[in-house]
Amino acid sequence: MANVIPGTNIPVPQQPVVNQQVQPMTAKDGHVMTEDEIKAYKEQWQNNLADSDKLIENAVKLLQFEPAVLTYFSLCELKPIKDPQVTMRLNCRGTGSAVYLEYNPIWMNRIKEASVLSYCIYCECLRIALHHPTTRKCYPIDCFKKASDYICFDENQRGVLNTHKPEVLALLDTFPTKAKFHEEAKGYKFQQDEDWFLEKVFTILNDIKQKSGQGQGQGQGGGGQGQGQGGGGGKGGNQQGQGQGQGQGQGNGQGNQQGQGNGQGNNGKGNGKGNGNDTQQALEEYLDSSEQAAEKATEGWEENTLVDQEIQEITHHIAENGSRWGNVSGGLLQAILAANTPKFDPRTVLRRFKANTVDKYTEDTRMRPDRRKGFDVPGKRHKFRSRILIAIDCSGSMSDEDVERGCAIINKFVKHADVSYCFWDGVCGPFTQQKQKSTEFKLIGRGCTNPDCVLDAIKERKAKFDGLVFITDNGFCWERPEHMANKIFLIHTADACEPPEWIKYILSFKQLFSIED
Repeated sequence: MANVIPGTNIPVPQQPVVNQQVQPMTAKDGHVMTEDEIKAYKEQWQNNLADSDKLIENAVKLLQFEPAVLTYFSLCELKPIKDPQVTMRLNCRGTGSAVYLEYNPIWMNRIKEASVLSYCIYCECLRIALHHPTTRKCYPIDCFKKASDYICFDENQRGVLNTHKPEVLALLDTFPTKAKFHEEAKGYKFQQDEDWFLEKVFTILNDIKQKSGQGQGQGQGGGGQGQGQGGGGGKGGNQQGQGQGQGQGQGNGQGNQQGQGNGQGNNGKGNGKGNGNDTQQALEEYLDSSEQAAEKATEGWEENTLVDQEIQEITHHIAENGSRWGNVSGGLLQAILAANTPKFDPRTVLRRFKANTVDKYTEDTRMRPDRRKGFDVPGKRHKFRSRILIAIDCSGSMSDEDVERGCAIINKFVKHADVSYCFWDGVCGPFTQQKQKSTEFKLIGRGCTNPDCVLDAIKERKAKFDGLVFITDNGFCWERPEHMANKIFLIHTADACEPPEWIKYILSFKQLFSIED
């Protein structure tokens, strides 16, 4: 019997029928697509996939004279996705050291000119070079996306566009430009050489948005709409184009009054190119800075240290050979180099020194049984301690105020350490242990400078320290000591001599004071 297990009378269990429900999809206009719409959309998506691959291949060929951009493009992995609301975007969320360049084939095939797509890919590579996708996102997200577009779509980088074609030349006004930003930010103090970076541009756009939002409560304007039709002839036959115009008026109102406005429609114009104006509409969707579109475009932007490291390595490799930058403008070049230069943080030096001066020890305790003999023998408890000596140079090159401020900053980073102080010039003074860390000092001595006297005093007095902090002008020659060389932290004045190369932890007073500023 076919319905029983062979050799038994046990019937074969019936596999449950699983209804494979179609995952819901949201269209561009925001409505939830029906199953028939989803099925038709997926068929269209599959039919456009091969053509989009060819278009990308042709667009990348136009970047052959931009070696730096191609190097950044090598970080990207192309990934077609089926989300109708996606045009083209970068994704580095949970991708390791890779960056996904996600695109919708249906949207991409609406761009009929390869040079236009090449320019868009060029600007996406500039986003990567400037670390925009790996920067912590700022809100409102629409201002953040708009600021990134203003910076990356530099009009000086339009060499890849085939502007000899009239249809490409007509699209130039669609892209963001610095002139549009200056028009929008009229009245703001803005220095283009110093303030043209993501955070500053975002701050200005956010301020403009907040001020415009406050002004909307003062009055309301009426709106008017108009429609127009125009015709154009295409190669494939007669075609008609349609256009819609909208106008809005604004008025000021007080109390319960309302302003009034009149709108007037613009005449629509037809495009006789067979494909209508698909390329311009596709670019407008791609550059849309509305809140919903910006949220979708930056959905995969997230802090990623692995990607940041890859970008920095690539940038340093390109910088070794200046000819590899291609046609990247000087302003963008300086911005890319600045974005990929590691920023020095004095807190990192203090944290490393603090971690290197921790001593681990054990003590007996009856609160814990021994691992072998139980409560008959006291157990062991692991503890940590840190003993630091702050050796202050009193040879006459530093003011009392600088020493007091420097010691106060160090004390904040070694809160749980046992701190001792001593003054030294040619001879080391006594080690002073205080229950409270001192913040007031009066320097005495003002003689010669010999840092070895501190190490000799530690050896003679049989003192034990896990770290040594020398505050000095470094006006001496210091050979590497046999012991404690990796435990020395040197803080020097602004006009100090070159510190010894063997010292691992070095800060100037200016760098140390920047922690508080």
